[in-house]
Amino acid sequence: MNKNYIHKLQNLHALFFFTNMKNISFMLLTSFFNINIYAQTSDLVLNTLKPEAGQKITITYTGKLAKVGTKMSYILCYDENFRMPIKVIPTQLVNNQLVGSFTLPDSIGFFTIKIANKKEIDNNNGNGYGFNVYKDGKPKRGTFFAEGYSIFMNKFFFNGNIDSEKALKLLEKEYALNPDMKKTSQQYYIEILSRVPSRKIEAINLAKNNYEEILNTGINENYSYRYSNIIADGVYKVSDSLKTLVVQKYPTGFVAINKKLEMLNRISMTQPDTAISLYKNIKKNFPKISIGQNRFMTVELLAAYAKKFDFINLNNTFDSLVKIDKSEQIFIMAADKFNDIAWSLSKSNKDLRQARVIIEKSIIAHKLYDSLSTFYGDALGTYAAILSKLGDKKGAILNQRKTVYLKNGVFPNVNQQLIQYLVDDYQFKEAKTISEGFINDNASNPKIDSLYKVAYMAINGSEKDFENVSTQIKEKADAENTLFLKDKLINVAAPDFELKDLNGNIVKLSDFRGSIVVLDFWATWCGPCIGSFPAMKKVMNELKDKSVKFLFIDTMESEEFENKNEKVKKILSSKKVSDFHVLLDEIKDLNYQVTTAYNVQSIPAKFIIDKVGKIRYQSTGYSSDENLIKELKAVVKLISE
Repeated sequence: MNKNYIHKLQNLHALFFFTNMKNISFMLLTSFFNINIYAQTSDLVLNTLKPEAGQKITITYTGKLAKVGTKMSYILCYDENFRMPIKVIPTQLVNNQLVGSFTLPDSIGFFTIKIANKKEIDNNNGNGYGFNVYKDGKPKRGTFFAEGYSIFMNKFFFNGNIDSEKALKLLEKEYALNPDMKKTSQQYYIEILSRVPSRKIEAINLAKNNYEEILNTGINENYSYRYSNIIADGVYKVSDSLKTLVVQKYPTGFVAINKKLEMLNRISMTQPDTAISLYKNIKKNFPKISIGQNRFMTVELLAAYAKKFDFINLNNTFDSLVKIDKSEQIFIMAADKFNDIAWSLSKSNKDLRQARVIIEKSIIAHKLYDSLSTFYGDALGTYAAILSKLGDKKGAILNQRKTVYLKNGVFPNVNQQLIQYLVDDYQFKEAKTISEGFINDNASNPKIDSLYKVAYMAINGSEKDFENVSTQIKEKADAENTLFLKDKLINVAAPDFELKDLNGNIVKLSDFRGSIVVLDFWATWCGPCIGSFPAMKKVMNELKDKSVKFLFIDTMESEEFENKNEKVKKILSSKKVSDFHVLLDEIKDLNYQVTTAYNVQSIPAKFIIDKVGKIRYQSTGYSSDENLIKELKAVVKLISE
């Protein structure tokens, strides 16, 4: 999880920035021949050298992942802004080539193609497969800006490189072509400038100057939100105080409205009646509400009605919305809120019929614009869980199949649910076949293993045969996984460091020379980091007799709070991992010392260092306990041999 990205999601201005989506239509694959292909890379080509909005884009991929099980997907930059979610491209394998098509929507500035299967991503040596957009044969206004800003999501989208200096150069290239854009997009330029370590002080000074000008004139007051965050450099109290000054100066302005919206967001699903009253208050007393803010407010109102099971107002508000606002943004936001509420109700086994009504609203909202997105897969998974509990086994299977497809079959907990629903419906033959596929792809977990046994025994009835077959499948899967990980091994000198632990002791990396060391970069605000703790605890215990040391480096905190040690200890205690050896990364020259030395761009991030001090493996993200445990144990075994 990228720290800067999370911070954007925590302030509403950035939330509007990241979720303002346009209408996207998809063209189903119809023809794979007689296409004029021009080579953009040796492995991936488009049917045009200069893609334009409204054009049908056909992609032909012939790289190492051109095989059954690989999918193509894309993510878009609308003009100067980055957008989500990821969209699946309907793909077919034709003559050892992956071929897929989609229509490039209007207002597109840049787009990136992702090539991935359950095990691998072809990220073009970390650079990805990105394409500028043209208009009348010339680079479209904003295309290089969009390319530069999209770089900061490379790690998230395709596990690629994040090159802040390259991003900055792309913006400057844009300004050379369109000088007037520098004035209208200066807040984004300064933000990217702040991510280049050698230019951070310059960025902060520019942000201070612009902030002071806004405070004095009120012009571009909405930009003060972003400038406050840059000036504060991660210290929440400073950022909040700067925003408060703007609110005091302009009590009905953009920042003042955002403050109210932050409160509305916090209470819409816990205090729905209060949220509805606050919504009405904002509409009455704040006349300068932007389009994005109004959309956000409407979504929170829908969430409040859903939480109250007030389906009359929910339906009336939603139906009015469909008629008035045709933007994709609002439907994605609404769909996400509905899914959260329905999932919460489903887990508690309460109000399942109401939960079904709410999740069906989510699905309707998704279908309006993004029926091929990963977010739609989440909603379908919730729908499947609810249908299963209501006794609709066939419906649960149908929707969970779609979830597995849209999530690319890489999440064991998602895969497990499909097997469970098949077993519940006595479809043992299919449950057996699909289970074997997940086990082969290392996308299984112990629950899938047990369900596989149930299905196998129901068909074959011989436990001895099951043990033999199961062992063979797992041995083959482990061997293939070992080869895959072996190809990812590196051999780079690990930067030495010294940091204090929670007890104030100074710890040096070089102190552990002679042992394998696993570094885990995390933060108190990072959900996936903390979510991976049980798996880290398990693998730590399993490897403790193999001279493997684990160091958990707390970094990228949203603020340098005074009681950091206590907060960290409280989290460790709540997760029953108080024995983790936590080190506190320190800020030096406005950057976290060790995080910068290891070029950590997103967390959780893992580094495995061998006994002589070389980095042999690194990874980011967290998908499941099973995958993480297998990965770490396999790499440790490889570098120990």
